[in-house]
Amino acid sequence: MRTTNLTLDIPDSAWMESGWDGGDSIDRLLAQVTIMGTGHHIEAYRIEDRDDGCVHLANPEMEEELMPTLQDLYSGGYETVTIRGSKYVLFMFPHAN
Repeated sequence: MRTTNLTLDIPDSAWMESGWDGGDSIDRLLAQVTIMGTGHHIEAYRIEDRDDGCVHLANPEMEEELMPTLQDLYSGGYETVTIRGSKYVLFMFPHAN
């Protein structure tokens, strides 16, 4: 079976700042896309390198709360994207209309 890889580029202007605590912050950005009539949120979590040689979520509260779940989802590491000059990892979730 042959599969096709579709590419979706989201412009910087489409990302909304949405801090982990509900305020505005560049640590978490949100965008919305519709795929085959189904709405999805794309969440971008800002990351940073630290002295331990590992990549971490930039917001310590987010990291403490999310890392166990993110590590369970995928233990092989994540690719990053650059949005507005910072590095992020992306996650997409369907949502009700």
